Parts: sequence; structure tokens; C-alpha cells
Amino acid sequence: MQRWALEERLVTLVQAHIDDTQDGNDTSYTCHALTMAHGDFVYWKGFCELLDALKGENAPFVQTVQALFDVFSLSVLHSPHHVSLAHALPLTTVQQRLLRQANDAAVEKLASDHLADVIDGYGFTEYELDSALARSDKTPYEALFEEGAKHSEMSGSGMSHLWPMMVDTRMIAKRIDAETADTEDRGRAKL
Repeated sequence: MQRWALEERLVTLVQAHIDDTQDGNDTSYTCHALTMAHGDFVYWKGFCELLDALKGENAPFVQTVQALFDVFSLSVLHSPHHVSLAHALPLTTVQQRLLRQANDAAVEKLASDHLADVIDGYGFTEYELDSALARSDKTPYEALFEEGAKHSEMSGSGMSHLWPMMVDTRMIAKRIDAETADTEDRGRAKL
């Protein structure tokens, strides 16, 4: 399906470029679109051949490469940036929705099952990723909380004299809230 769609897009863009050239129109857009479509096709074809070769070798990471390939293939078909593909491959709204769902499912599978393998495969360190989502020693929430606390102006030693006042203020606020609730409860009881 992907090969057919990518080939159809190339045919459509080549014809548009020929038509624009013959009509004396500006061909900068069709030239750019054709170049990008050709790049997508060549990359997709090479990726497909690599995946087939890996499957033949029973490589241990073939499932990760398959997940990457699925995301790439579906993103090329689904992406709103490939308007010319929509012209070459007219889909109903139901088909577009199913394609979008397939794309989302492929991205979710890659993220949930293979992201660590991809990061390890590229050899990225946690420092290079600089992301709370890619910590080996913490959950994303722990890392985000730590980063927030580290960069908070309230964490500095110049603010430590305010901490007792903030605690006292919170206790006063809690006492007022409790008294207000108690007063409201007594008022309802009288009714």
C-alpha cells in the first residue's frame, strides 16, 4: 500500500511539474514537492529493504526497526504536510480516520515498547537527551519535580528566611478554612 501511494504521489507531482513547465508557471513549489516526495520514496524503499534483510538474519532488534518503519511509513501517508499525497490517494473520511488511528497506534507502540532500545541504539546519554522523560533512575514525575525544585527561586539560600513565615501563613489559612466550614455547618444545622 505504502509503495503504491508513494509512487502515485510521484506520478502526480511529475505531471504537475511538467504541466507548470509547459504553461510557463513558476515551478518552485512543484520542484520542491517533487524533491521531497522523491526523498520520501527513496528513504522508504531503502528502509523497507533494510527491514527485509534484518528479518532474514533474525536480528535481535528487528521488532524495534519494524516499529520505527511502521511509524515512518504511516507518518508519510498520514501527515498533513504531504498534501500532494492526498490528491494521489483520495481517501474517505472514514479511511482518513482509520489511517490516523493506525499512525497513533504505531507511535504508541514505538514509545511504549521500543523507545529505550532506540535511545540505546543511538547511544544517547541522559545528559544529551536532557529530558525528564528519559531518566533511568527516576520516573518522569520525580525528575520533573526535582527539576522544578532545583530551578525554583524559593530553593535559593537567600529565601530560606521566608520558609517559617510561609508555613505559618499556610497554618493560618487552614485554620480560617476550618472555622469557616464549622460556621457553615452550624448554620445548616439550625435550618
